Amino acid sequence: MNLIDRMEELKAEALSAVATAGTTKDL
Repeated sequence: MNLIDRMEELKAEALSAVATAGTTKDL
């Protein structure tokens, strides 16, 4: 896996974590 792919993967994970945290906070 190259660096760009890795960065995109980390970005997707971060966005997912933020979305999960936001949903949990709203409950």
